[in-house]
Amino acid sequence: MFIKYIIRSNMLVVEKVSSALEMSGIMVYEHPLFGKVRMYVENGKSWFCGMDIATSLQYSNPSKAIIDHCKPASITIREVGVQTGLKADGTPAIQMKSMKFISEGNIYRLITKSQMPKADEFESWIFDEIVPSVVNTGSYSLHSQYNVPQSFGEALMLAAQQQMKIEEQQKQIEQKTEQLDESKEWYSIKRWAKEHNMNWRSINWRRMKALSYGLGYEIKKIFDANYGQVNIYHINVFKTYFK
Repeated sequence: MFIKYIIRSNMLVVEKVSSALEMSGIMVYEHPLFGKVRMYVENGKSWFCGMDIATSLQYSNPSKAIIDHCKPASITIREVGVQTGLKADGTPAIQMKSMKFISEGNIYRLITKSQMPKADEFESWIFDEIVPSVVNTGSYSLHSQYNVPQSFGEALMLAAQQQMKIEEQQKQIEQKTEQLDESKEWYSIKRWAKEHNMNWRSINWRRMKALSYGLGYEIKKIFDANYGQVNIYHINVFKTYFK
């Protein structure tokens, strides 16, 4: 058992992580609505437990959902330590099991096909909270660029450093927002709808995200006064959507 300090929503959270997951290099995140999601990072790429994602999205048959909707090339198998009980001496009994982990693109495919009413909230939790924190700051990583704090004082210092990074990143986002919002290549759904005399609600954001990944375009974000941030998509994604 070890202690992991995580900066989450500008708050310091201290978590205990089981030795079974430590052995596997797996990180676990829990949400009151969506439950547990296991993931790991390798060579800068995030991989998520397919069963956890499909279960969180309320698929009745998670294994079948992965087979039906995920691209095999973006699935990898990883040995994960699972605690099956306790030994006679009270220490955890660990069994290694093979599990399928899926790419971010496959997560979008599962979200797009999901009928769960709160699928958009799940998408936001994964891609607006967990992934940016892993990629940009390493604060969710077991082997981050920071040493693991040995005291609460060190943890508070880490929290202050992380807050400074968050504020600096926000400034950069706001500086780029005006340029992106006026771009001829990148559009938010509302801006595209307005310029084409459409109801923005008629555009399926899930399909837009799936198309973006399928066509190889990233999904960017710009500041929005009402929603904080909104997604913007490449013009070719919109053209493909309306073919």
